[in-house]
Amino acid sequence: HGALRARATLAQAVGVVAARFALDPDAALRRLRRAAVLGDVGLVALATAVVAREGALPALLDVAADER
Repeated sequence: HGALRARATLAQAVGVVAARFALDPDAALRRLRRAAVLGDVGLVALATAVVAREGALPALLDVAADER
């Protein structure tokens, strides 16, 4: 099912981002959301790119770093 697959991809991307940037899952999801907004791309599309290119994450994730 498409929605279930999208949810699984997003969860996997959260894990990748959390591991790469030493973030908790909530902060990783916030970074993904911010990167999607900044890059004007869909969240699932960005998550799919993150999962597909685990070794070379999209540069948007660096730009979207939390400034707290």
